[in-house]
Amino acid sequence: MKQAITVGLIVAALGGGSLLIWKVHWQDPAEYILIDSDSAAVEKVQPFMPPVIELVNEQQPAAESGEYPDPDTGERGGGSYEQNILDVIFHAEKKADLQALKVLQIGREMSLENRELVLGGCWNYVDTVYNRAGYTGEQRRVVFQRGEETGQYADQEMIRPGDWLFYISHDYREARHSAIFIDWINYEKHIGLMLSYGGEERGEPARYSAYNLSRVYNIVRPLKE
Repeated sequence: MKQAITVGLIVAALGGGSLLIWKVHWQDPAEYILIDSDSAAVEKVQPFMPPVIELVNEQQPAAESGEYPDPDTGERGGGSYEQNILDVIFHAEKKADLQALKVLQIGREMSLENRELVLGGCWNYVDTVYNRAGYTGEQRRVVFQRGEETGQYADQEMIRPGDWLFYISHDYREARHSAIFIDWINYEKHIGLMLSYGGEERGEPARYSAYNLSRVYNIVRPLKE
């Protein structure tokens, strides 16, 4: 089965005159509506993630192709910020290798679909995502490690979708933080889209947020199988 993604919608032909329309909502779980063209019947069905997603410019990073939101205005090509963020997420999944794809998909399911809360803070959340993707401690490798006080930080070229990044956050009082890297949304300004968890005490699931990644001091990546 083949899907086509447009702004906020995934439409799949199921055969027999039926269409499945996936309506994407940023804060709310996705809603699925089954339309039978023969009888004009409309009904809601249980959620599932379509197995194939076609995207334009799939060979280019989001930042190079221009298919990314402006982190200052939140706009791109007339679309909303939420819709543009979804484009970046799916673009990253399209180009990711098998190991990173598992991490990205599990993270998306936990945050957008299930809206899960995890005991603990940012480290515990990413650790849970990696574990569920099948990459426990022995199936992970450190590809870059420096003390955060050394002033030596990772080059941007080293960072890939699905990486577990440890970095100093310019946006939150120079706090140390860790999250899952999705893709660059402004490469020149070091702005990357991250799946970030604020901690269980906030009572909110992880969310996709833009961070300045000029001071990444640790990169963890799933091992290839």
